[in-house]
Amino acid sequence: MLRCYYHNMNKLIYTLVGYTIGVFVANGIIMWVYNSVVPDVFGFKPIGYWQLFGLYMICSYLFKVHTVTLNGKKD
Repeated sequence: MLRCYYHNMNKLIYTLVGYTIGVFVANGIIMWVYNSVVPDVFGFKPIGYWQLFGLYMICSYLFKVHTVTLNGKKD
């Protein structure tokens, strides 16, 4: 029983660390592409990392599909 608990906890920690690293890397890539293209084409100012992170969080909240089911399974 205790071994199963630690296995699930390790899996949770690795998953959270993986998602966190993935979000930071993806934001860095998006920021690099944005700052390479948008200021030259549209004349906007370049944005910083945390500005992009905030935009990413807002857009992911607004535009991702969030489904809730009563039986606990995703569609």
